[in-house]
Amino acid sequence: MDIGILTTRNHQYHPNKRFIEAAHKMGHRALLIDPWKCHLAVGHNGGMMTYRGKAFPHLDVVLPRIGATIEDYEMAVVRQVELLDIPLVNGYESIAKSRDKFACLQVLASRGIPVPKSIVVTDGRNLVRLVRDLNGPPVIVKLLRGRQGTGVTLAESHQAVEFVVNNLSGFGDAALLQEYVEESRGRDIRALVVGGEVKASMVRESRGGDFRSNIHLKGVGAGIDLSMQYKEVAIRSAEALGLDVAGVDMLESRDGPMVLEVNYSPGFRELEKVARMDIAEAILNYAIRMVRGEQS
Repeated sequence: MDIGILTTRNHQYHPNKRFIEAAHKMGHRALLIDPWKCHLAVGHNGGMMTYRGKAFPHLDVVLPRIGATIEDYEMAVVRQVELLDIPLVNGYESIAKSRDKFACLQVLASRGIPVPKSIVVTDGRNLVRLVRDLNGPPVIVKLLRGRQGTGVTLAESHQAVEFVVNNLSGFGDAALLQEYVEESRGRDIRALVVGGEVKASMVRESRGGDFRSNIHLKGVGAGIDLSMQYKEVAIRSAEALGLDVAGVDMLESRDGPMVLEVNYSPGFRELEKVARMDIAEAILNYAIRMVRGEQS
């Protein structure tokens, strides 16, 4: 099979490299497709797409792997792939629901999935009341589309919240205020859900007192056997968003698992290491079985 990896990164980027290696090992071929080198057009005869000035390559399945900062044009490319009837591992609608942190939380909360109390703010009005509603300070302040822990701040005073929010609103950006779950400081759980099943999981912990546990920010990961409660919440989260593959990040609150965010194109360098499994192969196996109609 020819497997398309929709990505803005080159073959040295860890997930891309691993998908290429796993596909070759399995007797298939993985092709990296840069969405910005795709040309889209629509007209009386419907839509068309070319790649690097030539016909779009024949692909049996496509994996969108752009990340939470995926832009509107890249989303249009995902949509066009879908309109070409090429199977997608995570389609347009599921990515649209998960790429924005608050939109993702809206869907999860509507399904009764536990999430931190969160508020979107666009200016500095009523911040004292909003922070109090979140039992703060401190509160977490986030960009709606940050990734890998960037654009996330722990604001420990009303003045700090006001500074960050006003700074963002000056650039036309909204901020996400979120309750601070103190008992989970610097620690969270990442569960990888593939085809409705938790394939691997790890606990991530910060170093140096950082409240963020992201591996890209020097956090460390360790394999963990999740309880059924945590597995069920992770699986329900992926299903609520319509995601075939999802990285579900959860906090360990006093009341049990609380979903922080869901990533439709999770990195897995550290997870492969601590889980001691070939995650790229697991994802590709799912994609191939999906194309063949072998999914239950």
